[in-house]
Amino acid sequence: MAKAIYIRTRYVNSASSALLAAIHSYNSVIGEYRKQQSLILMTNAVELLAKAVLLKLGESIRGDNRNPTIPAEKAISKLLVKQEISEIEAQTIQQLISFRNEAAHSFLPEIPNDILQHVIYCAYKTFNNLARKHFRNVLKITEKTFLSISFEDTVTYADGVSVLIKKYRKNTDAKKLLWLLERGVSYSGSTYMSQDDFERKFKNGRRLILDRLNLSNYMKDSEQLKVVFIQAPRGYTVNVDIRKGNQNSKQALPVVMTKKTEVAVDYPYLTTELATKLGKGRNVVVRTAKVLNMRGDNNFHQEIKVGKKSFVQRYSEAAYVALKKHFESNPVYIPLQTSA
Repeated sequence: MAKAIYIRTRYVNSASSALLAAIHSYNSVIGEYRKQQSLILMTNAVELLAKAVLLKLGESIRGDNRNPTIPAEKAISKLLVKQEISEIEAQTIQQLISFRNEAAHSFLPEIPNDILQHVIYCAYKTFNNLARKHFRNVLKITEKTFLSISFEDTVTYADGVSVLIKKYRKNTDAKKLLWLLERGVSYSGSTYMSQDDFERKFKNGRRLILDRLNLSNYMKDSEQLKVVFIQAPRGYTVNVDIRKGNQNSKQALPVVMTKKTEVAVDYPYLTTELATKLGKGRNVVVRTAKVLNMRGDNNFHQEIKVGKKSFVQRYSEAAYVALKKHFESNPVYIPLQTSA
């Protein structure tokens, strides 16, 4: 009994180390092999933890004559049978393993960041849930927060797959990546789909490619992931509402940011009030605000609808400070005539 616990603990400790190394590799800003390394390490982490859970449940992880233990894909299938993970979780991790196997034994085409982020994050989430359930007192991860920054707008796994489908006919890398994803989702528990079998599905028939993929159901049933950084002043509250969106949207999970303000607090000055405080004429203030591009900038200005066709203009304290500084620096400043 003590020996069994010792073996499980070593599996969990190794899994924890592999997980941290995978996250470190994924967040690295250098390294041509970063993505492949992340996939290999994350798969190792999930595989080792899966085997530790199976041992705790009294399941055998003995392999065949060539391998001392079962491979990662079979370990995940066993967890699914034992209802330790959901079918969606299993399909996601099988895609991760499919990528890992290709990276370890062949060459892996460039994976879209949106697809990579989805499988890495979902695998981490499954890892975390299993570890907390079975090994809460064993798992030793000192770092609790990891940050990844993108220099471009991110979309989702579904968007990334849609791009691959559009390129399928003419791009060999897109074709291979789709096969690897489909191979993971379609894993039977014993054998993998070959690339020839995959491509044979699309040689005949007029149905859309997506309709012939098991990926189609996976994309419908799985939740899409999108990382959004929110920046706001101290004291603000952020409400995130998830609601049914437009089916014709260009993105699978569009994010619309709206800012609600207390107008009288955030924009305390009507145009006339601002002019009085600055000691300037109303028209001078209006023209100067336009010259300084304050109109339409939420930091300085807000147009408020007060009637069916009537609006009032309100300005913030930041607008007052900026205009005051401008007039002090240019005491004889007279703005050019502009349209109202």
